[in-house]
Amino acid sequence: MEPEPPGLRIKPLFGDGDGDNNPDLDLMEVRALGIFAVWWDKKFDHEKRANFILRTLFKVREDCIKNLGMSDPKNVKHGFYFNVYIHDSDLHQLGTSGRDDLFPDKWYAMVADNRLGLPYMVLPWDNLDGDIIRHEGFHVFQNEWYRDRRSKWDELSWYIEASASWYAADRANQREVVSSFERVQLLRMNPHLAIWHTGSNRGIYDPDEKELNERQYSLECYLFFLCEICKVPKSVITDIFKIEHSVNPAEYLFTTIGGDNLREFFTYWAACNTDDFSYLSEAQKRYVDRQRWKTRKIAKNPLVFSWSSRILGRGISGAESVFVPEKGLIPRGWSYNVLELKNDFGGAGKYVFKLEGDAFGSEGAPAHFSGRVLVKRNWSAHRSRRGVSEQKPFIMSGGIEGRASIIANKGDLIYVIIASVPEHFTGNQTYDYKLTFSKHRI
Repeated sequence: MEPEPPGLRIKPLFGDGDGDNNPDLDLMEVRALGIFAVWWDKKFDHEKRANFILRTLFKVREDCIKNLGMSDPKNVKHGFYFNVYIHDSDLHQLGTSGRDDLFPDKWYAMVADNRLGLPYMVLPWDNLDGDIIRHEGFHVFQNEWYRDRRSKWDELSWYIEASASWYAADRANQREVVSSFERVQLLRMNPHLAIWHTGSNRGIYDPDEKELNERQYSLECYLFFLCEICKVPKSVITDIFKIEHSVNPAEYLFTTIGGDNLREFFTYWAACNTDDFSYLSEAQKRYVDRQRWKTRKIAKNPLVFSWSSRILGRGISGAESVFVPEKGLIPRGWSYNVLELKNDFGGAGKYVFKLEGDAFGSEGAPAHFSGRVLVKRNWSAHRSRRGVSEQKPFIMSGGIEGRASIIANKGDLIYVIIASVPEHFTGNQTYDYKLTFSKHRI
């Protein structure tokens, strides 16, 4: 890899200050390193920011090409620098200077194509940490791969964003890694949505909410979990970008990791999400908690059902209760439901669960389910006072029926995680089931 391919030309297509539809070079500053040229409106002092961007992107390029086998963007093949614009707009960014720059107000952090069909990058001046630069930088080297597959964008887009966020977090330093998973709280909301859910492929009746439409950014933690907890090689995450034929990322993970393995890993991940993201560090959990309170409440509850053992005071030991999810919360492909049972009355007991799933989804795809029971011992709202958590998987039969049992003491919280993990990787069809459970005094 050449540090800087010879003969690259600098050619910005943005920065029109006088309205003649041509960039005004005398109104802009530019610095270049490697294949990147960073531009900004010269009435702002962005020299240090520009140098930080260039150093970070230089490292991203070196890593992506040398270590991951990815390719330079098409700009280089056509003899141009890859342009990066530092943007300042008081219309779209908090904390800006109050003086608009030369660039379009509609811009946000992104990699997009200019009118010549060449990609460029925009970075906000007030949010320039290494995480966002690495995220957008990884998009640069994904670009040639996904631009030829845009007809399949509904299947690809979640993975494009999730893998870029995963890459940014994986290469983070000690300080940056604390805030790397800032959006994971979105996963606690509406876990019944398919893992590939985005604003462009949502169901016809799904709310058009930002928190739902952007949950793909939070799925970096799924890829992190696969690598760090389940020991899937990191190369699996990035090798997809070497595949020349059409590929569905969800199906690629299923095939590469193995269907039985991935089903187990996915259900384990869902249970750990429910257990306050147990795979994150304490500093990361505190950061996630702060972000959660900043996120406004949205349409659906993270729990499909909440039940108290106090109802046993009016019944008998071993009496069965039956749960069926309401229509709007039935899990879709590669999603899950969370049921909460509070053992707050009647002392210790043995809980017995039986899962019975429908054989087919709402549009005819063969169904497959997996389940786990999570017990939070001596639960407290204060994390430091809580007891340990325990998990127990359902014993499944044919991917449709399953059974599990646990012992719970008074004060324990029980969560039942029902995951829909079919060998079908598109669309919004639902996979219905019935859960029967009972408590037996011991």
